[in-house]
Amino acid sequence: MNTVTRMALVALLPLVLAACGGGDDSSSASPAPQPAPATPADSGASDSNTEQTETETANQAADTTAELISTPEFEFTGTFELNVKVAPAPAGSVQYYVNICSDFEQLEATEAKPASWLVNYDSCLLRTFVTSQEQVFNLSLSESQSELIAQIWPMENGAIPVNMFWQKQSQASEWIIAL
Repeated sequence: MNTVTRMALVALLPLVLAACGGGDDSSSASPAPQPAPATPADSGASDSNTEQTETETANQAADTTAELISTPEFEFTGTFELNVKVAPAPAGSVQYYVNICSDFEQLEATEAKPASWLVNYDSCLLRTFVTSQEQVFNLSLSESQSELIAQIWPMENGAIPVNMFWQKQSQASEWIIAL
């Protein structure tokens, strides 16, 4: 066997051993947890409370998502719609650009700079110019996107954006952005 073949075999040997994996050592495996039996509810409790308790108990013992149980009232939607209205641009020669993004954080103020916002522009859901007409956009947001920042940028040298914020819990499903 030549040197190249030996080196290839030595390089492949750990991969073959890792692919084999270990055997099933059932002597050290612990039994899978069994769901706790549903306990009868208080005699004064309603059927919906009993159903909710049974559902919670079953879900605590679920090992896979296929085993999860939900109530008929539960909706499996993980998104919601947000209507964004961008007001017309003010009359003048300056154009404006709007970014609406979901990943941002406030930077602390220093002696040299006031507080500002660090925005991850990869998280922007909308990027558009502000026109002379009102624009309406429908954004589909995930449940985790509970706060948004809109940065309105004047298109001129040294411009500082105007920041506006939207929070899911404090505002309805419509957001009006105006200068």
